[in-house]
Amino acid sequence: MMFKLLFLKKLYDLSDEALISSAQTDMAFKFFLDLEPEAKMIDPSLLTKFRKTRITEDIMEEMLKETKSQPPLQVVV
Repeated sequence: MMFKLLFLKKLYDLSDEALISSAQTDMAFKFFLDLEPEAKMIDPSLLTKFRKTRITEDIMEEMLKETKSQPPLQVVV
C-alpha cells in the first residue's frame, strides 16, 4: 500500500497530509489502494518516515517510468 500511496502522491503532487486526507474520503483512492470504504488510513507521519528511510527519488522515478511504459489495459466485452 505504501508504494501505491507514493504513486498517488507523485501523480497528484500532494503533501503527505493532503494525500492521507484525500485517501480517507476519496473512494477512487480507496479502490486503487484496495481498501474497504470504511477502512481507516495510516498517519501521515508513517508515510513520511517510509519515504525518507526506504525510498530514494531515483527509485520513485524508475517506478513511474516503468508504470508509464506499460501498455494500456484492454477490456474485452
